[in-house]
Amino acid sequence: MELVALKIFFRWLAARGRRLGDPAEPVLPPRVEQSLPDTLNEPEVRRLLESVTGQEPLDLRDRAILEIFYASGLRISEVTGARVENLSLEEGWVRVTGKGNKTRLVPVGGAARDAISRYLDSARPQLVKPKTKSFIFLNRNGGQLTTARVWQIVKERAAAAGMDADRIYRTSCATPSPPTCWATVPTSASSRRCSATPTSPPPRSTPMWIRSGSRTRTASSTREGDALCGSASG
Repeated sequence: MELVALKIFFRWLAARGRRLGDPAEPVLPPRVEQSLPDTLNEPEVRRLLESVTGQEPLDLRDRAILEIFYASGLRISEVTGARVENLSLEEGWVRVTGKGNKTRLVPVGGAARDAISRYLDSARPQLVKPKTKSFIFLNRNGGQLTTARVWQIVKERAAAAGMDADRIYRTSCATPSPPTCWATVPTSASSRRCSATPTSPPPRSTPMWIRSGSRTRTASSTREGDALCGSASG
């Protein structure tokens, strides 16, 4: 702040001819040191994930959300916007829309697939309402989760596990995963992220799956998928 004040003062003096030149002009402000955020290590992430052990619908949902965050490093907006017709648990990938409305395929590891499968089979049908759309993760009223609510869920689960919620960053997710996750044969330490993923990305014209209860159906359009998901509340 003092350097800025001196620069302005000497610039004012030079502009009014009270001195020749501006001695403060070549002086550069100190660089602000920037560092990466402090991320969670793998034991801490495992502790957070394994702290969600309940079998109620919201417990299964929250565990699935945490698992896919860690497995795929998705943005919160990508998690809330993910749809069941863009998810293939069999092949281990999810199609999401991120920044700039760009669509990408993201691999989903074995532990995340298991958690999502339990949620889709046992919990999501209990949250579905007549007007529910095909979003994977629903709130208790059957609607789409907001990004603010997902962030609140993460902080609540971290606090319940006795962890500092302010250290939960997206950079903690998927940072240990190999850069070529599709072609990786994982070790046990990385099985959460790349287990059983295909050796090449899925073709662009992939089928759209709609999971209703324990059955899997194929939908020809998103509208048909929404109708199937909405009827699951029966």
